[in-house]
Amino acid sequence: MNLRRFISLPYLGSLLSNCSMRMIQLGTCGRATIIWLTVTDDERAIRELVNVWLAASKAGDLQTILSLMTNDVIFMVPGRRPFGKEAFAAASQGMQNVSMEGISNIQEIQVLGDWAYLRNYIEMVVTPPNGAPVRRSGYTLTILRKEPDGRWRLARDANLLTEAK
Repeated sequence: MNLRRFISLPYLGSLLSNCSMRMIQLGTCGRATIIWLTVTDDERAIRELVNVWLAASKAGDLQTILSLMTNDVIFMVPGRRPFGKEAFAAASQGMQNVSMEGISNIQEIQVLGDWAYLRNYIEMVVTPPNGAPVRRSGYTLTILRKEPDGRWRLARDANLLTEAK
C-alpha cells in the first residue's frame, strides 16, 4: 500500500530534499500547485531498517544489527581492507560499554527489483567509558538486497564518516 497525500508547492522543496517520494503534479489551487506524493512499501521498509539500526546501535544490541545484514555483507571504510559480518561482529564486541548516538538524513533511495541503494548522511557521537566524545559525520552509500523472507538487508556498505572537527 502506498502512502499518499497532498501538499502545496512552497513546502515541497524542504520535504523532498531528504526523501525519495515520487511526485505527480495534479493541478493548481490559487497560487499553490497541488501534487500527489507516494512512498512505496519497499522505501518505507528501508527507512525502517535505518531507524532500527540506529536504535540498536544506541542500545548496544549487536544481534539486532547483525540480523539487518546479509550473510555475505561487505563493509568498506577508509584505511581498511573490505571486511564482512564476522569482522564487524568482532569489532562491535570490542566496543561494549561505549555510548553511541546517531542521526540519519537519507538523501536518496532507489529500489530496483530485489536490490536497492541508499545514499545517506550520518552524524554520530561515540563516547567510550570515562573518555571524551568523538564526533563523526559523513556520507554512506549502501546496497540492500531483499531476501527470500521479504526483508531488506544490508549487502554492501561504503562508509565515509570521518572525525568531525
